Amino acid sequence: MDIYAGSVFVQQSLGWNSYISIAAILLVTAVYTVVGRSPVPDRQTDRRTDRQTERQTDRQTDRQTKRQTDRQTERQTDRQTDRQANRQTDRQKGKPSRDAPR
Repeated sequence: MDIYAGSVFVQQSLGWNSYISIAAILLVTAVYTVVGRSPVPDRQTDRRTDRQTERQTDRQTDRQTKRQTDRQTERQTDRQTDRQANRQTDRQKGKPSRDAPR
């Protein structure tokens, strides 16, 4: 029905013979079929693309958050290790602990 309506539109707008209009519309339809794309945007495809974009964004955000968390954990671990090393050094030198009450 769409092809016939398209051929009538072409016939009326361009003044072509109805057989030539039908052939032209069939040719355009065949080209789109072979190429594999629809001339009309597909809403489902758009939704799929939106979901894929959201997933990629979520993955990137998750990676960034994980990196930040890993860096913070690494810094905290480094600070704790430094504190422990300083305490051991202070004990060896006979200095009072910084954590000891005064």
